[in-house]
Amino acid sequence: MEHGKGIQDQFEGTKKLFTNMTGSRVKSGRRVEMKGPDGEDMVAYLQKDVNGYEYGAVTSLEDDLKSVKNLSYSSSVNAADCYVLCFSTSCDTDVLKELEGSNSCVRIHDIKGFIETLTLAINHKVLIKRVNWMPVVYKSREEHWDGKNLGMNPAFIKGPEFSGQHEFRVVWTPKYKKELKPIFIADYKLGKYCTLATER
Repeated sequence: MEHGKGIQDQFEGTKKLFTNMTGSRVKSGRRVEMKGPDGEDMVAYLQKDVNGYEYGAVTSLEDDLKSVKNLSYSSSVNAADCYVLCFSTSCDTDVLKELEGSNSCVRIHDIKGFIETLTLAINHKVLIKRVNWMPVVYKSREEHWDGKNLGMNPAFIKGPEFSGQHEFRVVWTPKYKKELKPIFIADYKLGKYCTLATER
């Protein structure tokens, strides 16, 4: 859900994780695993309850498959439902024009204090389990699996075509999984972290 037109990205919060497997079949019960060079199995890893992510359905290898070389495997990885606040690290009139109804830039001179105060205000409405913030990384949404974890949270990935936005994001993950509804915050204490900025 977006409030206002904004600058929409239809692949928001998604990426594809892929790997090439070479190895021998390992049978565990009715499930067949394929061990990769690092001794891990991406199919098995994605079937674990990985906190903060949702991912596409995974399927086991066929039961009669005994060995394989350079098997390509991929799965969609989506950010869990969350609240997101987007900023730009640049006061750019070109970006401003693309944001519906926007006519000014506000500079946040203490981002840590701003986020902490806003998180407290949000917690009064929705219990928050985790808050993360960082600059958005503009890159391909296809990511090679490193055999260790699911890599970068897709909530912080956008395609290279959006790089002119210089976006910085804060992501709040609710404690309980349920349908998210809009939150409206009116906290005067947030004002002490902000000043009007000059456009360029």
